[in-house]
Amino acid sequence: MSKLVSIIVPVFNGERFLPAFFDRILSQSYQNYEVIFVDDGSTDNTFRILKDNERSDKRYKVIHQQNTGVSAARNQGIRLASGEYIAFWDVDDEFSDLYLEKMVRKFEDTQVQLVISGYMERQVNQNLSFNYSGQSTGRDFNWLLQQIVTHRGIGSALWNKCFQTHIIKANKVRFDEQVSIGEDLLFLVQYMTVINDWVEIPDILYTYNLSDQSTMQNYKHMTYFDRRWLSEWDAVNKSENLLKNPSNKYDFKHDVLILKKIRVSIKLLGRIRKFKYQGPEKREMRTLLRKNWLKAIRSDSFTNRQKLKMLVLLCS
Repeated sequence: MSKLVSIIVPVFNGERFLPAFFDRILSQSYQNYEVIFVDDGSTDNTFRILKDNERSDKRYKVIHQQNTGVSAARNQGIRLASGEYIAFWDVDDEFSDLYLEKMVRKFEDTQVQLVISGYMERQVNQNLSFNYSGQSTGRDFNWLLQQIVTHRGIGSALWNKCFQTHIIKANKVRFDEQVSIGEDLLFLVQYMTVINDWVEIPDILYTYNLSDQSTMQNYKHMTYFDRRWLSEWDAVNKSENLLKNPSNKYDFKHDVLILKKIRVSIKLLGRIRKFKYQGPEKREMRTLLRKNWLKAIRSDSFTNRQKLKMLVLLCS
């Protein structure tokens, strides 16, 4: 195995995580990689630390941009990537020393176009964790997409997946820079509409450290409605539209994303109700729930709490 892997790492004010990150990347058993760090307008010492390390290792590439978000940062990384494969990592997470070796070997052994691994999700401040490990291969993208959008399934995050660079670039698969929540799912759906197969390995190779500071988690402490939350609704609708006319001509089921849309609607309508937000999205989500509430009730992918919340929202 000698194929170059491009690892794209967006960073914003990550100085306290960088020493451990560099230690982990240097411990990779597979050493033929480049790491493209995109400093997204950090206000701490992130850029200086990155430049210092760039001077000591030719495999590091560091660029700086104004604070325009993770999607813009990743798009910058894609443009600079010269490896055969692309991985997307976050500087505050952890990964196995065997991550690159296992992923590249599976690409080489199977010649597939997407490789997926297991992962651990860890709630940093509560000492809670969840492990996902699965094994699958094939061409049934309806099944794969359902696993991706299922809570605690394969997941829509990018860090447990490796992609072929030439497919991304040839098909202009990019991150939507107008979407700040749900951008990973939208990117994955774009990629899935231009490939023909995948393989999933059971090895747990990545640890996602979930903090209370993320946009998805801190709404309970907000005093106003953040319109960026609505971009998740936008992302799932754009994903649904992409599936209607895929480049690979795959026959995606028209309702393959319906449970995901229900889940997003329940979450966002709760926030809309709390902050008394008025907008067309509210009507769209309520209409969706009215038409599909029975599917949610019958589905075991929703908790009783979510089902009750949905019924309350519909009656309010």
